[in-house]
Amino acid sequence: MLAGMGDTAPRGRRRLLRALRGLGYSLTLRRAGWWECLLVRAAERWQGQGSTRREAVDDAVRALLPSHAAREAFDHLAAGVQQCRVERAVAAAALALPTAHETPQADQGAATDGAVAPSAPTAGGAAAHQPAARSSVLVDRELIPAARPPAPLAADRLPIAEGIAQLDELRAKIEATIAEAGLLAPDRQRLLVVAWMARARDVEARARGGAVAERAFGIVRRLEEATRVWWPGAIRALGIDRLPSECARDIPGVIASDLSSWGRVADAAEAALEALEFATVDDLDRDGWADAAQLEPPPPEPEGLLVAVAAQIEDLPAPVPASFTLGVDANDRDAQLAACLPQMRWLARRLRWLRGATAQLETWATAMGRLRYLSAQLRPRDPELERLLDARHAPEAPWSRVIGFDPRKAEIKASKKRLLSGAPRPSSTREELVTWLRESFALGSDLPDERIAERLTEQEVGERVLELPAEVFSKLSHRRRLDAVQGFLRGVSSLPAGETSAAEEPAPDRRVDSLAPYLAALLPRTRGKRVLVVSNRNDPELDEKLRELFCFAEVDHCEVKNSNVASRAQSIERGTYDLVLAATGFLSHTAEGVLRDAARRSGVLHVRVNRGRPLSVARALARELGLTPIPAPSRAAG
Repeated sequence: MLAGMGDTAPRGRRRLLRALRGLGYSLTLRRAGWWECLLVRAAERWQGQGSTRREAVDDAVRALLPSHAAREAFDHLAAGVQQCRVERAVAAAALALPTAHETPQADQGAATDGAVAPSAPTAGGAAAHQPAARSSVLVDRELIPAARPPAPLAADRLPIAEGIAQLDELRAKIEATIAEAGLLAPDRQRLLVVAWMARARDVEARARGGAVAERAFGIVRRLEEATRVWWPGAIRALGIDRLPSECARDIPGVIASDLSSWGRVADAAEAALEALEFATVDDLDRDGWADAAQLEPPPPEPEGLLVAVAAQIEDLPAPVPASFTLGVDANDRDAQLAACLPQMRWLARRLRWLRGATAQLETWATAMGRLRYLSAQLRPRDPELERLLDARHAPEAPWSRVIGFDPRKAEIKASKKRLLSGAPRPSSTREELVTWLRESFALGSDLPDERIAERLTEQEVGERVLELPAEVFSKLSHRRRLDAVQGFLRGVSSLPAGETSAAEEPAPDRRVDSLAPYLAALLPRTRGKRVLVVSNRNDPELDEKLRELFCFAEVDHCEVKNSNVASRAQSIERGTYDLVLAATGFLSHTAEGVLRDAARRSGVLHVRVNRGRPLSVARALARELGLTPIPAPSRAAG
């Protein structure tokens, strides 16, 4: 069979690839002016190249089976696999069950085999444009025919209209949740994508129709876009020709026989994700990261720092596999990538520190995904960079100390810059002059008396400072600083040799709060409102924090696992609440649907807020109310 592996033997090739698939091998093809084939099974990697897809496949098979004896032995194995497939097809026909030959034309779309290999992530979430090669990942539909799961029982059928409604609701939940899902650890991102994808395919299988299939296809494409941004690792379930039972590798703790339908795949993925969220694991937070304690203190200006870090990550050279780079020696390529490693480690530390401190969730997820992608392309892999990107890694000290960042020094530097740029002018009042001096003195030795005197002279207000009596300051240290400044203005220092002015108390914390721009726009709409928080766990401290931040009149709580859901739904319909916040995380909950429908019937605003964290609530409310966050004032503006 293998002796005729040229373009003239498509039947032999298909039989061979089916046998390889039966042994657990997956096949991926990549195009970059020519074709490259990759056969993967566990730690095995077999590559082949050719001017056509079939030549690339043949080359990879020759690498896998290099000797005549190996090919002859495999011929017998492949024949046995084919015979088993024939016997199963005959048995299925006898039971009047659909087989792969009955697959409708609409179901024979772009099939993929093996794990989905998303393209390099970019800031927009699209595949990276690489000058050296434009890559696309696919599987030859002629080589590996698609299969479809058994048709659902009549009792499981859905009317097309209901199927469309369910998919539209699922799409709305995905769009409301996907930004915060970018903060999840990669293992939880994979489970979430599998759950959403399987739920869409379950509806498609039970409510067959063109509009249903179109919506389900759109959801799967949306999830593929997310994986290209997050780069969480291979997700076999995204292959369009996958059977439900083949998703077992994506869900821990299940076996193939447990997954007889897409609905069961969705249930299993949601159960696994919920088990991770509610597991009592002291070293992991609810997003699956181990460094929650090391995030404090947070960056003083997280938004600006994230923009700078993301820009540097985007400017990193996108590595291209050596086989795609014509005329470039592999050693030169590795040396070029290795030169970027110090910068990549530097950026990874800062990106870890920024997690949860910024409102730009999509920017953070895109930057982290691109770093994961770049790390995966390095040959050889860098253990230090992989450790920095590993969600289970937590440094012994806070990230701020690991980075060498001193919050107080950064605050002092910013305050010094603000004061010197906003020094008094001849038109300033005496009160403004005294206030400026008081704030300058509070910086202690970080803003020396001589520098203060120089700035006052430059602004032509030195004579006015000389007229100020010491009594304008209540603190003795400030009076001493005034005397020193006046001495410099007269050309002499008032302080004895070797003596420095006493430093004042540390500068106040002026960290730009990521919530501030949202609160400024939201408070007129949230103040005095009666709110019901729906969640999968009770958290009185969070409820009280939400009440204080958004100035709610009262906050009631409904835990969806309790039996009071029906009574809460009646309360919503009676107008007891002005707002319902659904903080049920990333899982699907029937009870939430009951409360959501009650809110819709009564005209009460129902908003999904993921886990109910203040920033999530602020973002969701701003989105639902059509409000634009008011930009926070610049610190340099004073």
